[in-house]
Amino acid sequence: MPDHVIRRALPAESDSLAELLWRVRQQNLGSIPALVHPGARRFYERLGFVAVQWTDGDNEERALDVRYEWTRPSLLKPTPRVPRECRCA
Repeated sequence: MPDHVIRRALPAESDSLAELLWRVRQQNLGSIPALVHPGARRFYERLGFVAVQWTDGDNEERALDVRYEWTRPSLLKPTPRVPRECRCA
């Protein structure tokens, strides 16, 4: 999937973009570029992407950007559970 599809095809907070990113994760495509914008960064990070590389603006837009990466969670690692508060009477 071309990098520019993710940046330009859809508005940053749309349900369609969330669906596109879900497909990226399902196909295990690895990483995506994103312009450095606080709202966009929060959006990607909420979906489980991690910033792995920052660039100096050497791209088509001449803007700073960050490369995000998503890897499938390991099935061998259990999710840590937070103990519930004891409600003993």
